[in-house]
Amino acid sequence: MIKEAEGEAQELLSRAEGQSQAIINAATAEARAVKEIARSISASGENPAKYLLAMKYLEALKRIIKEPNTSVRCMPDTAAAVLGAKSIGVSVTQQVGGASKLR
Repeated sequence: MIKEAEGEAQELLSRAEGQSQAIINAATAEARAVKEIARSISASGENPAKYLLAMKYLEALKRIIKEPNTSVRCMPDTAAAVLGAKSIGVSVTQQVGGASKLR
């Protein structure tokens, strides 16, 4: 009975060590990928932070969309700006050259 308990304890310990090593390996791989992407984007003259932030945003959006009873609606930037302006009390009065003029 004691040997059986020791075997189960060893199994749990081995499984936990394996899971922790898998987490470390995944984090190390992601860190290497981020460094390589940043190096590559920097070499092209772009800001790697913008790219990495966009990637994190897309990952978060994927998780949000998977949640039950969730709907996501996308709108053009100009519509978002108008709605944002309205929410802080700026009125949209007329269109000038296809764009809304704010007051």
